[in-house]
Amino acid sequence: ASNFNEEANVDDGSCAGYPDNGDYSLSFDGVDDYININKPISLAAGNSASFAFWFNTSVVGEEGIFLSNDTQPSNPDFKIQMEFDGNISVKGKYNNNDETKVTTSEPLNDGLFHQVVGITTGTSCVKLYIDGENIGEDCHGGANYESGDDYYIGRERLSGEYQRGYIGFISQFSIYNRVLSENEILNIYNANILPEAGIIASYNFNAGSGTTLYDHSGNQNHGTIHGNPDWVLINNYGCSSDSNACNYEEG
Repeated sequence: ASNFNEEANVDDGSCAGYPDNGDYSLSFDGVDDYININKPISLAAGNSASFAFWFNTSVVGEEGIFLSNDTQPSNPDFKIQMEFDGNISVKGKYNNNDETKVTTSEPLNDGLFHQVVGITTGTSCVKLYIDGENIGEDCHGGANYESGDDYYIGRERLSGEYQRGYIGFISQFSIYNRVLSENEILNIYNANILPEAGIIASYNFNAGSGTTLYDHSGNQNHGTIHGNPDWVLINNYGCSSDSNACNYEEG
């Protein structure tokens, strides 16, 4: 936008948008790359939320955090991650040792872009969707997954140390303060149509450079990029123009 001001922190009615330089993803190195998105939402008991994003990785034998608000091993927390075996999990930990969890049955570290939606209902349940498909739901234990700590994309922080760094691409990350319906999830997957109701943050990764991940929801939940993740230009719905990179279809 011609009137863009990266230092603005008040909407005076003149803002027409943020940098839009094309469709990008960020490539994380698993060492020191991550994004701090502060505290865009609370996952205390009774609060539902949905987290939707695209990812692409071919790493083998490594855990990797997509999203986490975990800063101490004993704290309640919510996370979406890749497991050592390449499966994807959504987890809600409600005390030191117990968690509610849904995991895919097949690995997704196949070098293709996949769309993930992780959900907490606020009532002791978590749900997981992959590429528009309902993977499952788990309901038990407590419903509080919140400690008041910052949320991180690409890594978590336990006892002051940044751990379980993700290796791969992330793009098109959105957060809602409600449970998305299956039709809404399919619309996001098939056409990248984001529902407006309940949106808390919408990171479309269109800046293509810099250390700020801009929130396009209007709520100014901008993230700060740490380390030096690479901005990588991609095609529609997360596909790289490299025919060897993902679910590329010629023509």
